[in-house]
Order: sequence, then structure tokens, then C-alpha cells
Amino acid sequence: MKMLLLLTSILVGTGAIIYGHIFLPYKGWKGEKLIVIDSEKTATSIFYKLEKEKIIKDARLALIVYKFMKEPVLRYGKYRFTAPISIKEVIEKLEKGEIVLKKVTIPEGLTMFETARLLASRGISSYNELIAEFNNTSYIKKLDSEAFNLEGYLFPDTYFLNPDQTAAEVANIMVSNFIKKYRLYLSNYVPTGKLRNTVTLASIIEKEAYLDEEKPIIASVYLNRLNEGIKLYADPTQIYWLKLTNRWEGVLTRKHLKINSPYNTYTNFGLPPSPICSPGLESLLATAKPADTPYLYFVSKNDGSHDFSVTLKEHNRKVAKYRQKREMRLK
Repeated sequence: MKMLLLLTSILVGTGAIIYGHIFLPYKGWKGEKLIVIDSEKTATSIFYKLEKEKIIKDARLALIVYKFMKEPVLRYGKYRFTAPISIKEVIEKLEKGEIVLKKVTIPEGLTMFETARLLASRGISSYNELIAEFNNTSYIKKLDSEAFNLEGYLFPDTYFLNPDQTAAEVANIMVSNFIKKYRLYLSNYVPTGKLRNTVTLASIIEKEAYLDEEKPIIASVYLNRLNEGIKLYADPTQIYWLKLTNRWEGVLTRKHLKINSPYNTYTNFGLPPSPICSPGLESLLATAKPADTPYLYFVSKNDGSHDFSVTLKEHNRKVAKYRQKREMRLK
């Protein structure tokens, strides 16, 4: 009888220990732990790593629980552990993929090359891999069959990315964001057949306009020029080409404006052959819904705003006025 009671006591005690390992929180470390789960690791090696790092107490028991849970997919990435956690909760955390994501903000007006540099600097893929994927037009072909890269379609926004995200995944996320914004805000005003021209003009406006409230007015200026067969005379388009060909010297001069290129809107009529950066939503909306104005010209007031004119004579007078003001400030 005593032996039976002893065995029962042992079994109950063992069961309680096992129950505790499975369901009760365990923390065998101090502070915070960051654990990287590699994509090529098996469930067994993952649990033994977690045991070694003292995230769980028993890898063999974790494997039994894992099999009992019908072997869910354990997602790779970097995980943060801060509080006691049970084996079951560990498995659920890895199944959900609750990884540590990097917050990366892509500002409006970056070229695809600048975007790739920024992402690579934050540890998201490599510059060369990103550029190779940014030249893959399959992501945008349904909306822009003439695209020869993803310039203009890498939507500027704040992204939360897995440090192990591939260049293909990053490109897909950013272009999908653009497509979502197009369908939500632009599709009623811009049919797909006109999307390329809209994005191209919006990219110029993104580079020219500092104030959001001026963007529809600047859009109207460029559209008025296009409608009247006047050249765009947009400095940013030639700057884009100079950077592409490693000729940019930091300041745009008359010498640069005399160099003929597909992006020189001083020598060519119409829009350049592609967008010159990724425009934000405000620039896209301004192009899709421009202001109704008679303006054909604008000049910077040197404070971020612009002064608009209908005639070239009026424009030249304003250019001289603001140039004189700038020179007086520099004295």
C-alpha cells in the first residue's frame, strides 16, 4: 500500500512538473533576449537552441508539444523575448511569426537608386539585389506596360520590414502599396492608360513643389504647357539624367541644360521617358486633379513658395525681382 502511494505520488509529481514546463511561464535569463531563427533550421534544432538560450527548459518536451500541435510552421526571423513564457506560447509566437521588424521610412521624391541605398543601409537586403529587382517590371506591367523599371512606383511610406526580407519581397510590398493607393484614390480620375504620364508628371511636381497647397497649381502650369505645345523647362528632369550618367556636379548650370538627353525638357517637347522619382500621394492627387489656372510660368520666392505668371514678360520681371532679393540677402 505504501509503495502504491509512493508511485502515485511520483506520477502526480512528474505530471505536475511536465504540466508546469508546458503551460507555465519560464524565464531562465535576465533582461531581454533577441533570438534569430534561421530559415534552414529544423524544429528540433530550433528547440535545442531555445533551450540553450534558456527561453524554454526542455527541448525534448517542446518537440513533443510541437508534434501534438500538428507541427505548425515555425517562421524564421529575429524574435524578442522579454517576459516569462511557456513552451506552448513559444511555439505559438514562432507560428505567428511575431518577429522584430525594422521600421524604415521612405521619403517622397527618392529615386529607385536612393531608395535601394536607404534600404540597404538599414540592413534590408543589399543594394545590388534591390536594384536588380527594381529593374524587374513584372510587378507593374498590368498597370504600365511601357515601364522599363520601377521608378515612380516604389511608393514612399513607412514600412515595417523583416531584416531577412528578400529584394523581391521588398519590391512587391512597395509596388503593391502603390497599386493600393492608385485604386483607392486615383483610379476614378486616372485610367490605367494615362497612369504612366500621371506618375511621370507627379514625379516632376514632387521635385519642384515644397508646399502641398501649391502642387495642384504647379500641376496646372505643366499641363497648360503640354496642352499649348510649350516645353516643360523642368530642371529636375535633366538633373535626374545627369545623376544617372554620373555627370552631376551638385549645381545645375546652363552648360548642363545644353546637353541633349532624353530627360532634357529644355531641348525636348513633352514629358521625359519615365518618372524621375517616387512621388507621394499629394503630388499624385495634384496631377490627377490639378487646379484650373491660366498660369504658364512660376518662379521660386526663395522661401519654399512660388510666384506664378501668365505671360513670359511678367515671369521675367518676377525672376529679376527675386534674384535681386536673393543677392541682397547674400551681401
